[in-house]
Amino acid sequence: MGERLAGFVYGTILTLSVVVAGARAFPHDPAHVAELVAVTSLVFWLAHVYAHALAHSVSHDEHLSWVELRRIARREASVVEAAVP
Repeated sequence: MGERLAGFVYGTILTLSVVVAGARAFPHDPAHVAELVAVTSLVFWLAHVYAHALAHSVSHDEHLSWVELRRIARREASVVEAAVP
């Protein structure tokens, strides 16, 4: 849980900021705000996975294996999980 805590905190901040901005932009369409949160969370998750995968590859001077990529993706999934009500 400890290594995923940062992702939950980051995901919560991200979600709340998108909800606030989305509610102002689409005050009468909560479904649109929910879609905006989902898409934004997925994009930021992909960015986190890419950044951590690249850092791992460079720091270990090796190509990243699928096993390691899946491990990183699971660990960083907390960014998306924070957006789930």
